Amino acid sequence: MATLVDVQLIEGLGLPYAPGAETNLLDGALDPLFNTAWQAFVAQFPGQTLLPLFDELPVEQLADLVDGARISGDEPPNPFVWFTLSVDDADVDAVLLALLALPMVVSAGPRPAVFLPNTVSYGTNPRAAEGQTFQIRPSPIGVDAIYAWQIAGGAGDNGRVGDIESGWRLNHEELITQKITRRSVFGVEFEINHGTGVAGILVGADNGVGTVGIVPNAELELFSETRSNGIPSFANAIAVAAASLTAGDVLLLEGANNFFAGGNAPDILVEFDPAVQLQIRLAVGRGITVIEPAGNGGIDLDAFPFLAHTRPESPTFSGAVVVGSATDTAPVSGTWFRRSSFGSRVDCFAADSQIQSPDFGATDAYRNFGGTSGASAIVAGVATSLQSMIKAANNGGILPPADVRRFLSSATLGTLPQNPLGAKIGPMPDLRRITRALGLQRILPVGAAAIGGNALLIVHLDADNRIVRRHFTLLTGWGQPLPTPTSDGSTDPSDLFALTAAQPAVTSTDETNPIPRLVHDAFFSGRQGIHSMFWDSLNQSGNVVTPIAPITATAQGKALAAVRPSELRVVLAGISPAGRLVFLTGDSQILHSNTSTPVVIDAVASYRRVAGPAMVSRGVGLADIVAVEDGGALNWYTGAFPGIGGGFTGPVTEASAVACDPGARPALMSTGSLLLAAAVSIDGSLRAFTIDPALLTMDVPVEVDATVSIARLGPIGLGRTAANAVIAAVDAQNVVRAATRPLSGGTWTPLIPLLSLVPISQLGGVTLVSIDLGVMAIAIGTNGVICSALTVDGVLWSPLVPLP
Repeated sequence: MATLVDVQLIEGLGLPYAPGAETNLLDGALDPLFNTAWQAFVAQFPGQTLLPLFDELPVEQLADLVDGARISGDEPPNPFVWFTLSVDDADVDAVLLALLALPMVVSAGPRPAVFLPNTVSYGTNPRAAEGQTFQIRPSPIGVDAIYAWQIAGGAGDNGRVGDIESGWRLNHEELITQKITRRSVFGVEFEINHGTGVAGILVGADNGVGTVGIVPNAELELFSETRSNGIPSFANAIAVAAASLTAGDVLLLEGANNFFAGGNAPDILVEFDPAVQLQIRLAVGRGITVIEPAGNGGIDLDAFPFLAHTRPESPTFSGAVVVGSATDTAPVSGTWFRRSSFGSRVDCFAADSQIQSPDFGATDAYRNFGGTSGASAIVAGVATSLQSMIKAANNGGILPPADVRRFLSSATLGTLPQNPLGAKIGPMPDLRRITRALGLQRILPVGAAAIGGNALLIVHLDADNRIVRRHFTLLTGWGQPLPTPTSDGSTDPSDLFALTAAQPAVTSTDETNPIPRLVHDAFFSGRQGIHSMFWDSLNQSGNVVTPIAPITATAQGKALAAVRPSELRVVLAGISPAGRLVFLTGDSQILHSNTSTPVVIDAVASYRRVAGPAMVSRGVGLADIVAVEDGGALNWYTGAFPGIGGGFTGPVTEASAVACDPGARPALMSTGSLLLAAAVSIDGSLRAFTIDPALLTMDVPVEVDATVSIARLGPIGLGRTAANAVIAAVDAQNVVRAATRPLSGGTWTPLIPLLSLVPISQLGGVTLVSIDLGVMAIAIGTNGVICSALTVDGVLWSPLVPLP
């Protein structure tokens, strides 16, 4: 594999903007040093040549763009000094060092990847699932990393954070698979427990064990305080780290100074040392957000003149984000009392204790972290998440460090401690409030079901995780969100109840027993377990507040699946906190008192990473499930209710071993005597699987369209018109694409794009609903607005337009 390395040359060389431009370094008007240096470079890396970076436009047109920019009165940047090289992945670091040493090179760096959104399946990481990882939870308990994970970039995608301290255990189960680089580490490592805990708080893996870091998808670079000469120097470590990091990155300083002479306690902020403060100022000046502990000594930083140079009003103010800490009593409730040093220099705080993190004692050991070290690691994770979201939303744009500090220290965008004016430690940042203030959209997939005829309903969660229900009919179009009816017109508690961010499961059934009615059911993941809501054609409704199954039944954050295989029987499928595929059943009339305990469907296959299963009922008493296990196999299970054993059999696994991506929720549909499933393979291709329940077989999957790359997250959809099966998904360019084939089988058409006025979120995916007229597609714009489109045959679609 090759990496593109982009290079900026100095002004004045006058090289032609064409491949092989370096040959003109022989020009007699140039200093011979330039050509000599280049020849030494290609001797070390044979075959390297300069290629124009901006090669999409002819040189004349590119020059016109530059001339046009001069109309504003400012001198525009010069695009003709930017070139690129194609470098083998194994050589990238060495090539970068060599390029940066050339006298005609201003800068060089690998070209950043496209910003892809991602999510975190925290519900199958035991310590996160059991609520022990307080730092990721919603405010006032945590910084609400869970909310940020549903925003493009929120899990740290394309983010980078540096950590300066003394040692780390990187073979811990939380860290061994993560993007961690010992960038500048020397000497014998010590305080390894400390560094291991900090690394886990930041980038602990979403791998189904232990806990989860605040930004598990970020890169972590490690720098030791001990330098190459064996002497500790925090100032030099900062300088080296700042040279390695770039604008938009975050640098965490895990250190503090003594307050009392001769002491050894981390009492006050490390920038008390002027040399350290100078290097922090240089790092912040490079666009790096520096996070610094306030110290654990409980010192009033405003009370002592010798600390004046650290305060915001000082001309030597560093610009770092200084983090205090506060403690809460068990059980944690969000009532925070100051523990750290404090004063006008402290910008914000985070938890002082009960921070779940890896322990260095064993590769699977964990402990409660504490102090401003842990608090600063949490805030560094928040800053990294924030910058990653800004990059994803603005095509690589970043927030200046001063703006990051402003958001993290805003009293209106965080949780305040007890006696905030006296505490003087600022707020605990709340990623939910900060992202809303920035206009960043949290995206969750929509649940939907056909009502009958040409009508359907959708159910989703709003930005506060409360239920939103809307109905559609061909005659009246989309109705407004439905409130839960009350006798006096007041707001029903069900409409105010906060659930857990996940795609709901929705069913709609014509009942005759005990009375004729059309009843709709929705099932949700919630902090107390599985919650359900019903409403019907008689204007009756249920109660979502009371759970129908405990928190131990299914994993938080995973999508549920639901069917009604018979009038009075509900079957639910989900993923357990242990990563097993499970099902529950209940009488539809008395779900709150009659839901079974979860039954493990498959005691072997692991489903820790799957977004959720898909389930259909192809006949009375029948239910079928497909799910993508962690290794990528698409498994099918079939069940009869009631039946022998009252459960599912399987799995039947597709034989060709095409690896599917668990992050993209699969789809399942009945086409008569057969089932049709769909999933996204790990290479981004959309695959269709034909399942024969009578023969208990699954055919080799068909690649729908090899020319289109599909997003590897968010649900994909299956639907049916009168004659055709329809498949739809969001591609890697944020466009909904759909294809068809005859219901009886045959070849899929190419994946055609659906017209949309806004880009479509990959996180939201596509939901298809079959109605008498044809198929309705439901998708969500990157602006968070739900859109819909209709087709009669699966070939000609109306535009995707926002719901009114």
